[in-house]
Amino acid sequence: MEASCLPCAGVTAWRALTGGDRFVPGETILVQGTGGVSLFAMQFAKAAGGRVILISSSDEKLDKARTLGADAGINYQTTPDWDTRVLELTDGVGVDRVIEVGGAGTLARSINAVRAEGQISLIGVLAGWAQEVSVAPYPRLYCRQPSRI
Repeated sequence: MEASCLPCAGVTAWRALTGGDRFVPGETILVQGTGGVSLFAMQFAKAAGGRVILISSSDEKLDKARTLGADAGINYQTTPDWDTRVLELTDGVGVDRVIEVGGAGTLARSINAVRAEGQISLIGVLAGWAQEVSVAPYPRLYCRQPSRI
């Protein structure tokens, strides 16, 4: 049963990076945690020429993630405003993509950390199912109108 999780995590990460807008070398992604989907996304992004910022609650896991290819790591326990740190690491622009596995508990910070017209792949709900999220405080966001068929 455990073996079935491996391809599910890999395909989920692959789809997050290749669905929607095409991933291009030089993009920066934010990966949340060190679970299967997050680590696959990190490795796929690195293989495609991307830059990876990873957040975790463990300095030990952050060190391990760096050996696996993460370019930067942020401990969200010691840096609770990790979205601000992400903006610092991207010169105020924000990341191109977020692999969002936290859910309601992290979505507002992910919105703040992504660049205008960036992509957030909502994958998990590890930090809760529901929370009010106001997009008003995010002036960098630009929402495209859906195309009409």
